Amino acid sequence: MEKLKAVSVDDSKTIIALIEKYLIELDIDIKTFLDPFEAIEYIKNNKIDFLFTDYVMPQVNGIDLVKTI
Repeated sequence: MEKLKAVSVDDSKTIIALIEKYLIELDIDIKTFLDPFEAIEYIKNNKIDFLFTDYVMPQVNGIDLVKTI
């Protein structure tokens, strides 16, 4: 069975590390991004099962990020 894949987008390295820690414990592959625009490009080119995003980021908010995808 293929592992589940997730993306985490946040401007906080602490939050990214926390989400990454929990998902690794659940045996979920995780790709993390501090830059939401890099995350958008990755998601457009890769299949993911989950997206974790911060709502308030300096470049774009989480809702707009999801709408863009």
